[in-house]
Amino acid sequence: AMVRQVLDRFGAIDILVNSAGRNVLKSIVDHTVDDWDKVLNTNLRSCFLSCRAVGPHMIQRRRGKIINIASTASVYGVPNFISYVASKAGLAGFTRALATEWGPYGINVNAIAPSYTETDFTRNYLQSEENVKEILVRTPLRRVAQPDDLIGAALYLASPASDYVTGHTLFVDGGWTIA
Repeated sequence: AMVRQVLDRFGAIDILVNSAGRNVLKSIVDHTVDDWDKVLNTNLRSCFLSCRAVGPHMIQRRRGKIINIASTASVYGVPNFISYVASKAGLAGFTRALATEWGPYGINVNAIAPSYTETDFTRNYLQSEENVKEILVRTPLRRVAQPDDLIGAALYLASPASDYVTGHTLFVDGGWTIA
């Protein structure tokens, strides 16, 4: 229904951005299967379903751009983030696999991996001065990311400038992953 509504209104789907995030802050022994399922369904399964819905249209047109919002947590472990880390690492792998599958149809599939970004999702976490201090010490640019910091990466991956880029995860993290 979603795809049909977009096609009826705009005629085509050129770009799909999958941006979903949910977390349960618990150790693995306290994590329930329901906790796990809620996080994986939001962060990974929803992207799978969106791509499956939009994919046939992009394949038929032999072009399209898919941008998945992953996380720096896709490449390192975080205590008490077990389902979040697994889901975002899974999304990075999903991005690479889909890029190889749909590349022959002219579809670019990439991901953006931000570090801690000041949003409603992280607001409670960032209210702790200790948490913010830990982020700033680890981030060479010495600040917490803002949503606008992702705009340049998204515009690049959605534009013709990235036509020969696929299967890539672009880290927008102030240097977090290299520190």
